[in-house]
Amino acid sequence: MAVPKFYEFFVSILKFLSDGREHNIKDIYAFCAKNFNLSDNDIKTVLQSGANMLRTRVSWACSYLMKAELI
Repeated sequence: MAVPKFYEFFVSILKFLSDGREHNIKDIYAFCAKNFNLSDNDIKTVLQSGANMLRTRVSWACSYLMKAELI
């Protein structure tokens, strides 16, 4: 499976964070990779800029959720 678009992470991130505990971004990356059954190659995929695709997309998803005041 390819790395999902940033907006496809919204629901999963909200469910992960719904336990009310504090989580760091590394926990969210790991959860998303596992939740979407991403392969090692998917997890290691980099963008043309050299940035990790999974981390970039999860970070964008978190940014949008914060701007919407959902997290």
